[in-house]
Amino acid sequence: MANSELLRSTMAYIESHVHEWDQFAWAHRGDCGTAMCFAGWAVTLAGAEVDFTRFGDESSTSTITPASQRELGLRSSYIDEAARELLDLSLDQSEELFCASNSMERLRMLVDELAAGGGDA
Repeated sequence: MANSELLRSTMAYIESHVHEWDQFAWAHRGDCGTAMCFAGWAVTLAGAEVDFTRFGDESSTSTITPASQRELGLRSSYIDEAARELLDLSLDQSEELFCASNSMERLRMLVDELAAGGGDA
């Protein structure tokens, strides 16, 4: 069963901070601040720290810090895999939810469906 609390809190955060949402980037830091996709915000809201220095490019990343990975007991430091684990989603569910082309409306529908116990397992 999906982590409905984290699904709903991530959706609520994105809706109230739409300028910090970029479904096309796991995590991106620019002149106007940091923007992340649904997976990026899910891991951040769960307490992970995004690692902007791991690959030497401080503007974008696809990972969380090793300390965050250990602290949260996650198997992976990659944002998509960590988010899938924290949200308790299947691979198919996470791929659909984290899809770069998802609109805000599509995210709302997917979150409602997953939080209610629906969606393909």
